[in-house]
Amino acid sequence: MPRPLGRDRLEPTTDETIVLLSLRPKPWSGREEVSPRAPVLPGTAVRWDGELYEVLRVEPRAGGGFRHVLAHWDDRYLVRTLVEYGNGGDPQPAVAIDEAPVPEDAPPAEPPAGPAAAAKGWRALSPALRALAVAFVPSILLGWFFPFRVMGEGISFLIHELGHTLVAWFFGCSAMPAIVMTIVFEQSRVFAALVWGGLVFLAVKYRRAPRWNVGLAVLAVLYPLVAFTQAYVAAFDLGGHLAEVAFATWAFHRAVRGERPEWERPVWAFFAFYLVARNVKLFGGVALSAAARTDYLTIAITGQNDLVKLAERTGVALTALAAMTAIVFLVVPLGVLALALRKPE
Repeated sequence: MPRPLGRDRLEPTTDETIVLLSLRPKPWSGREEVSPRAPVLPGTAVRWDGELYEVLRVEPRAGGGFRHVLAHWDDRYLVRTLVEYGNGGDPQPAVAIDEAPVPEDAPPAEPPAGPAAAAKGWRALSPALRALAVAFVPSILLGWFFPFRVMGEGISFLIHELGHTLVAWFFGCSAMPAIVMTIVFEQSRVFAALVWGGLVFLAVKYRRAPRWNVGLAVLAVLYPLVAFTQAYVAAFDLGGHLAEVAFATWAFHRAVRGERPEWERPVWAFFAFYLVARNVKLFGGVALSAAARTDYLTIAITGQNDLVKLAERTGVALTALAAMTAIVFLVVPLGVLALALRKPE
């Protein structure tokens, strides 16, 4: 059974057909049978996981989206156009065109130069690499200028405060995100106990599900060690930066994997690049520069900054915490990006 990509899904079938569900219609056409006497016009040929399939029908779904009904290609039909599933759906010629022979004494063709060479090289890049290149300029090279800084700082504040809020809820605290701060109240041990009970229930229910069983079991064991001690306060302090790391990682993956519109990929890549650059610059400066460290210690919107509070609670030096945070922001999102680029779309 072939594997769907991105947000596509497979619908179970009872015959030998394969039904692919997608949010948007793909540039595929179904089989045409005009009359019993007329020849059958086969649907689009789709190469999927090394196998060749024919599109039999394309149907809109009542709840939204489209059904693409495929079957293995019938060898009686001639393949006129071929589409690679997961490569944007652009038709490719099914047969090679014979080229005129080149005389042996003919001079070698000179490669295109200037703008023509640049345009050809740009078209040769994959959509993922083009998106990363487009996003790199406004996020890294121009990220500190209006309007790019406004957009980057906006997503940073939003994700950061939502991270604090979600961690507070997870450990039984009432919390509400504001523009540049999170309002949090005292922990409710009763609510924290209910969360722990839910984790134990899920760990038991999914004890035979691969990967889920390990993750839920670890959460169920570690939760009381954090929630019912002062460690949950340190987790709250870390929640904002961890949310930024998670969002940057997810945004990179979304930018380069699956079937995305051309305009959407650079948007996610811009936010991911900006968050990585912002935090590596900030915490690299705190770890290596006395002036940056003084600013971080003395300039805060309310009270103390997150890593200052974490350093006081844990006894770990601020420079060490800042260095570890910068390394996490550099390694995790960019590591996931490198792995995603190595896999074919």
